[in-house]
Amino acid sequence: MSEFKESIRKRREQRIQQIQQGRHHRFIEDKPDRGWESTGKRNEIAPWNQGVRPPNHGRSKVYKRFFIQVVLSSMLFLLTYMIFTTSTTASMQAQMAIEKTMERPFDFTGVARWYHENLEGNSALIPAFSGGDQKEQPQGLAWGKPLNGEIEVVRPFASDEPMLVLRAQSIESVIAVERGWVIFAGEKEGLGKTVILRHLDGQETWYAHLEEIVVEERDWIQKEEKVGVIGEKEGDSLLYFGYRKEDQFQNPSGVIPFEQ
Repeated sequence: MSEFKESIRKRREQRIQQIQQGRHHRFIEDKPDRGWESTGKRNEIAPWNQGVRPPNHGRSKVYKRFFIQVVLSSMLFLLTYMIFTTSTTASMQAQMAIEKTMERPFDFTGVARWYHENLEGNSALIPAFSGGDQKEQPQGLAWGKPLNGEIEVVRPFASDEPMLVLRAQSIESVIAVERGWVIFAGEKEGLGKTVILRHLDGQETWYAHLEEIVVEERDWIQKEEKVGVIGEKEGDSLLYFGYRKEDQFQNPSGVIPFEQ
């Protein structure tokens, strides 16, 4: 018993001397490496914790992804706003491209084919893709007349005179033959006051020799909405009307029901 007390006293004295000499950290360093207590490096993850993610790891990734999506959406919105509030040539072309894209019919048949080929699923589960007994609706535009009432074609279409001349019974409002985007509203050489509407697939209708214009560029016009007032020439109420498709003037009599 006395020997045990003596050994304790000696170790206590050794520790006191080491503390006085600034060597107290040695007791930690001299501990045997048992593996399950420490890896020996302060920032190293212990082996039993490797592969274990912190509790908020997945949540932080979701927040980061959401933040990136918000930033990209804001940038896209700002870019679209700038395109539609400027009147440069480039912005007008971009506006037309966006308008065409938004009006382009969606290819449900192609998507259904892709769905079957790649996912091997039943597209009938998605009502929009199922054919069923639904009848396919014809695509295109339902053209109307640019004037109300009776219309007389004074000068028909010709390659050297692509603008039809229409006579109205009286001074009337000139209306859009279909919905479209006003790409020009103003004076045009040889045609006077002119309004140009761009419709689906880039088709255009021209309304010229107007007495008055009531729309502005970049206006969206519905079918039969007023675009101007017919002008007078030598006592007649005349409208110069043109139809362009694929960047060429074509005879509108085949698509516009003037005589109805």
